[in-house]
Amino acid sequence: MRRSPSTARTPDSPPTLPSLVFSPDARLCEERGVLSSVPETSDLESLRHAFLLLLSRDREDFYRFCASTDERPDYRTYDLRGKFGPFRAAFCERATILGTRMTVVFLGRSLTDFFPYMGPKSVYYASTVNRILFELLYLKHGGSPDFSALSPEVFLLVSRTPRLAQAIFSERCGTRCCDLAELLRTMIAQLLRNPDFASVKLPFEDITGETDPISDIPVEALVCALTSMITVFRCLASDNTVHIRLIRCGNVREIEFTADTRSLPFSANGDGLSVLFRLSDDFRDAVRIAVVLMELTHLPTAVYTNGTMLTLVFRIGAEPPPLLDFKYSDPIAAVPSTLGETLGLLDLPGLLAACEQNEGEEQDLRSGAVRGQQEHHEE
Repeated sequence: MRRSPSTARTPDSPPTLPSLVFSPDARLCEERGVLSSVPETSDLESLRHAFLLLLSRDREDFYRFCASTDERPDYRTYDLRGKFGPFRAAFCERATILGTRMTVVFLGRSLTDFFPYMGPKSVYYASTVNRILFELLYLKHGGSPDFSALSPEVFLLVSRTPRLAQAIFSERCGTRCCDLAELLRTMIAQLLRNPDFASVKLPFEDITGETDPISDIPVEALVCALTSMITVFRCLASDNTVHIRLIRCGNVREIEFTADTRSLPFSANGDGLSVLFRLSDDFRDAVRIAVVLMELTHLPTAVYTNGTMLTLVFRIGAEPPPLLDFKYSDPIAAVPSTLGETLGLLDLPGLLAACEQNEGEEQDLRSGAVRGQQEHHEE
């Protein structure tokens, strides 16, 4: 018997968007309102193939999400990279349907369509980071960003991330012309003033070959995402060093982070940012912040590994740098406050403590294994 995926939600949940239901082995079991909207597909198999194709670098992460047996609340958001009817974004959550663990994929025209699924009635609303992301999506979707009359729904967002909130509210998502090399130098200088970065090295190399590498970018969103990822790399780096490079590839600029880690639970060759969800749960908030902001601002990312070496690339711009006009703007001035907001959200001291504890437990396991081998040899 076919059963509607709406059973995955409670009776007072928001109206159900067009959806797909996948089994733990990523087999498409059911669709609701999707086939009729995607004329290039004719049945469930062609619909599944088209959806998985458009996930591109995030496909492996989606397979793992479907197969996961973790009972803790979790979700994924993905950009669809190509034509899939009117749909350009997906929101995935696990649910138990007729006693079977399934993954329900809601489809929308943009990431902001999914804010009801992260709302106050949702289990995801419990964490500060998820609540702030919900409020960003809610306000971007059309909620009132009237800062002179704060509602309870937006108070946390405005009080914790005012720079980021103002940027996301703007029609162009805070897009401004910015000298990327100067932005990175300012970020690095600010981070090195933070006590939690006192022992960290952040060598920066600008190899764009340009005097003024200017790009039209969502400044605050980019700074927030870069800060969250530098924080992750800072915790993973075995030698307390995160290499940062600014590269030019034709009309595209790339911001590259590289760190030599102690170990990695995955391999990647140009995978999407969501592959970092396979890191320790301690990093989940930082990864989710970067994933949502990069999808909101349509800035692509790619993750690469080479043994224990981890590299993350942010790609910016596919057009020539815009001509500057006479309007005054100082986007670099937004760096310190936006960076500070992000570090406040991530609780870096707590994250470092958790990482040190995990490393200590791994060393204890390795020592125990060595002792066991020695005792076995002596016998």
